[in-house]
Amino acid sequence: MLWGKRTIQKLLHDQWRLNGADQCIEMKFKNFLYPVILTPTYIQELNSIQYTETEGKRVLQMDDKFFTGYRKTVLKPEEILLSIEIPYTKKGQYCSAFKQSLRKEDDIAIVTCGMNVLFKEGSDIVQDIRLSYGGMAPTTVLATTTCKQIIGRRWNEELMQDACSYLAEEMTLSPSAPGGMVTYRRTLAISLFFKFYLTVQNKLAQEHLSVEAVRPDYASAIEIHQLDTPTSVQLYQVVPPGQSPEDVVGRPVMHLSALKQATGEAVYCDDIPHFENELYLALVTSTKAHAIIKSIDTDEAMALPGVVTFVSASDVPGQNNTGPVFHDDTVFANEKVTCVGHIIGAIVADTQVHAQRAAKAVRITYEECQPVIVTIQFSIGKPAKTAV
Repeated sequence: MLWGKRTIQKLLHDQWRLNGADQCIEMKFKNFLYPVILTPTYIQELNSIQYTETEGKRVLQMDDKFFTGYRKTVLKPEEILLSIEIPYTKKGQYCSAFKQSLRKEDDIAIVTCGMNVLFKEGSDIVQDIRLSYGGMAPTTVLATTTCKQIIGRRWNEELMQDACSYLAEEMTLSPSAPGGMVTYRRTLAISLFFKFYLTVQNKLAQEHLSVEAVRPDYASAIEIHQLDTPTSVQLYQVVPPGQSPEDVVGRPVMHLSALKQATGEAVYCDDIPHFENELYLALVTSTKAHAIIKSIDTDEAMALPGVVTFVSASDVPGQNNTGPVFHDDTVFANEKVTCVGHIIGAIVADTQVHAQRAAKAVRITYEECQPVIVTIQFSIGKPAKTAV
């Protein structure tokens, strides 16, 4: 009995630890974690209810008839799940469950399966076998045809090859099946059985039942892969020991806003609460690398919904030139643009979407400057202030 109890506990522990997600564990009782087992809908569980027993209790077997349709079970609307009985395994009985999803945690499975095989005492001859799959139909399905063909045969490679062929014929999906990935899901149904076959083969070999050991090149299929906790490395230049603390040359200096950004305390535009009658600004930028602005047509943009105004260099009070040391940059390009993305003006509107839409509607006529200089070598011999 202890052998069977340990097998079931390990199976449940491995499945909930590796294939489940902490977010899916809904119930806690006396330090034991119970995952959601019965939920045919996406509605969140653990709702507050009042329960009054009127029709008594009943015991149902969770077989191929338990799920009657997509998100439907044989339970009545007024019934709730009180307990689940999981029988211990017998000597010579092996069960496994597998689940394949896009992520290791917190994801809906693409295909799941539960597999159980019972051998005749002291042999590798199959006495009974159950193969159940989820994700291959609207409800959980049993591969009954495949199971019938396996019963009474020895657990060897010939059985595995035949079982895969039977599963390929039995586990079919239409090309338009919900969820897509039809070919991949059918392949998973076969691959997961192969994984189960190797798992059982390894157990039988350990019990010295004249079964060949798992081939070394297949051994990784039955291993439980653990992801190591990621670590980080900081690389920076080390300054000479005698360098003055005030000398920042070569010294790794933290950005002034680094701590706020790393801790999530930095306030960005999208973090600022909305104010009544606030307006949004969308930039109008150059599509030419080096050109003279001939005209700016804003008629189409101003006619769009929500647009308030268009601002450009002529609207800047005082100096349009700016810069940290030399004021050789501009707030808005006045007569000439010197790069793609050079700010020419801005649309002001009641929403961000309206502002961005109107900014794209502004029509600008350019006269490209010649010659176009894109390399240092080509600029040699040109006037000293030739733009590159």
